[in-house]
Parts: sequence; C-alpha cells; structure tokens
Amino acid sequence: MVVKSLRWTIILGWIICLGVTTYLALPTYAQAVSATDTLDTAINGLDSVNPGDWEKSQATLLLSMKNPAERERATCALAIFHIKRGNTQAIANLSRKLNQLFPQPSPDLDAQLQRIQLWHALASEQADQATKHMSKLLEWTLNGDVAEVNKLATFDMLGRVVGMLECDAAQSPIDHDQLSRAKVALSQFSHKELAQTFSTRYNQAAALSAKLAEWFHSHARQSNEEMAQAATQELAELSTSREKLDHELDGIRLEKREMDSQLKQLRLEKVRVNSETAAVQANWRKHPEVHNPQQPNRNDIYVPTTKRVEDGTERVQVPRYKTVKDQNGGYRREMDGYEYETRTRYRTVHLSQAEINREIDRIFIPLQRKYEQLMAMRQELLSKKSELDAKTKDLDAKLSDTGNELDTSVGTIRTLSNELKDLQAKAYIVDKVLSACKSEGPFVAFRPPNFEIINYSAEKKVLHQVSDR
Repeated sequence: MVVKSLRWTIILGWIICLGVTTYLALPTYAQAVSATDTLDTAINGLDSVNPGDWEKSQATLLLSMKNPAERERATCALAIFHIKRGNTQAIANLSRKLNQLFPQPSPDLDAQLQRIQLWHALASEQADQATKHMSKLLEWTLNGDVAEVNKLATFDMLGRVVGMLECDAAQSPIDHDQLSRAKVALSQFSHKELAQTFSTRYNQAAALSAKLAEWFHSHARQSNEEMAQAATQELAELSTSREKLDHELDGIRLEKREMDSQLKQLRLEKVRVNSETAAVQANWRKHPEVHNPQQPNRNDIYVPTTKRVEDGTERVQVPRYKTVKDQNGGYRREMDGYEYETRTRYRTVHLSQAEINREIDRIFIPLQRKYEQLMAMRQELLSKKSELDAKTKDLDAKLSDTGNELDTSVGTIRTLSNELKDLQAKAYIVDKVLSACKSEGPFVAFRPPNFEIINYSAEKKVLHQVSDR
C-alpha cells in the first residue's frame, strides 16, 4: 500500500515538473517580440527632452547591444543619443569600437556608421578622418543598395557640413575643393527630393555660418578672453531685451484674448439682433393692413334720415292656392278663391338729429378703434425696427472698430514675434560664439557639437525603417 502511494507521488511530481518546464519555455517568442518593441520605444525616446527618459533609453540600448539581432540598431541609436546630448567622449569611445563590432557592415549600416564617424572626426578636429568619412558618404549616395531614407539622412548631413565649413572663418579641416565638388554633385543630383534636401540644409547652414563669421570679423582684434567677455555682455543684453519683449507680448496677447472675447460677444449680439429684425420684418409682411391705415371720417358716414315704424294692423284679401294633379301625372298649383289675413301696417317717420348721430356713432366708433389699433401696431413695429436698425448700425461700428483693433493687435504680435525670433537667433549665434571662445578658439563655433549637423528626425526614421530591410 505504501509502495503504491509512493509510485503515484513520483508520477504526479513528474507531471508537475513537465508542466512547469513547458510553461517556462512558452514565453520565448513573446519575449523576443517584447524586446523589439522595447528597442523601438527606446529609439522613440530620442525625441524626449527629459533626462530621465534618456537614461532609461540608454540602459535599454546598452542591453539591446548584447543581442546580435538588435546590435546594429542599438549601437547606431546609442551613438545618435550621445551626439544629441553632446557627449563627445562617449562618441570617441564608441567610434574606436565600431570596426571591431562591425568588420563587414552592410551598405545601409556603413552609411549610418560613416555619419557617426564624420561627426566625431569634425568634433575632434581629425582632418584626415573627416575627409575619409565624407568621401565614403559621397560614395554611398550613389549606391543603389542604400535605402532612400538612409540617403536622405546623408544628403541632409552633407548639406549642413558643406554649408558650415565653406566660409574662411570655419578653417575647414576638409579641403575646399572637395567641399565644392560635393556641393555641385549633391545639389544637382538626379533624385530631386534628395537634391532639394541637400540645398535646403546647405542654405540654412551657410546662413548660420555667415552670421558666426560676421560676429568674429567684427571682433577680429580681440583675444579669445575679450571676445568671451563681449559675448557674455551681449547675451545679457539680449536676455534683457527678450524679457522686455516677452512682457510686452504677454500684455498684447492678453488684450487680444479680451478683444477676441468681445468680438465673439458682439457677433452673438449681432445674430440675435438680426433674428429680431427678421421677425419684425416677417410680422410687417404678415399684416399689410398696418402699412397705411386710413383714418375714418365721421362726416363721410351716411345713414338714413327716416325709418319705418309699426302703425297697427290691417286685414288684406289675398289669393288662396291649392295643389292638384294634372293629366300628365304631375302637380300644379291653381287659384282656389280668396282669403283674408292680418298684416302689420308701417308708416315712415323722420329721425331726430340725436338718433342720426347715434346711428353714425354706431358705425364710426368701431372703425375709429380699429384704426387706432392698426396705428398702434404700426407704430410698435416701426419703432422696434428703428430700434433694431440703430442697434445693428452700432454693432456694425463696434465690430468694425474691434476688428480693426484686433488686426492691429495681430500685426503688432507678428512684428514683436519676429523681433523676438531675431533676438533668439542672435542669442543662439552669440551663445555658440561664447562656447567657442571658452574652448580652443573661434573655429570651434563651426564644429559639432556647437554647430548642429545631424537631423535627429531623419536618423530616427533610419533606425526604424532600415532595420526592416
């Protein structure tokens, strides 16, 4: 009995162990899918401005780099995260490992790696490496195996690089001849969207570079320390101007909101007045009798001046008839002698003037009352219409004045906003200048991370889409 019980215990334990093992093996595929979703979420964290989100995404990317299936995407994503945060040392450490991590990268992966390494070479002032990576990127623009979204990111970056380095103040580590050849080739590329992307980014970067060069030229006789002091003072002045402008803008925007509310109320009132006016006009059309009521004239009323009154009775002989059947089967009436009947006798008498007046009043007074009612109704409608017309005119004037004031306010806001943008643009330039002056010199303003050469939105699309190829 004990042996049998022991046997069943062993069998039951074996079944439980088998079930647990099977259960633990089931989530493998789900975990793989979850890992991919987690990597995509980490890549999306590139848009976040919260340092906590970046730290979380970085931890996820470092974990994903241990997965061979996700290593390429995770590595490139981590590099873009460090670039966006300006972590030059982290990029330097990662760049040294790229050849070891990916000895034979695919064209798509190599295009991504070349962009990362070009950024590092420019940031660390490695002229030979910058020239090498730019040449390689130019080769990949002609390669059909590179995805279009990947090429778009390359054209975007090269447009920024050429525009950044083209002016003399940039002291370009890449030969100007190579920059010129790249500019001609990429701006005239057969693929219109890619060529347009290059030209747009080139124009933006060249304009920024020219403004930086202009600032340094205007302070050419100053040392780095003196330029840093000038930039610091200019930033402080710009900050004060921006604060004043922000305060002024806040006040005007508040006035605009109040005018918007007032305009809304005026328009609602105009709708109500228009509705009342329409009702009055409809009522006017419905009662044409009030348009021009005619006042009755008592003298125009005619009444008889005589009347018939009873004057006793009299007997009168009248014919009597009877109904007989004719030979055709019909009926006819024939006279059957005479008979007498009693009738009332009348006589005509003249009315007194008082009676005539009473008879005239009997007709005139109702007509006069009706006329007075119509006139009262007419006056009410006309008064209401006149009142509504006055309101409409007043509302139209207020709407026009408020609308003009609002237009003026909008124009002022637009002007001040443009002034604020100009101040922000100047502050951006001076901030880059200050950063360069505190570093190795003016040329640093024309290098990453001070000068942005990466389109993070484009790189994010590459990280999501190229991985599916």
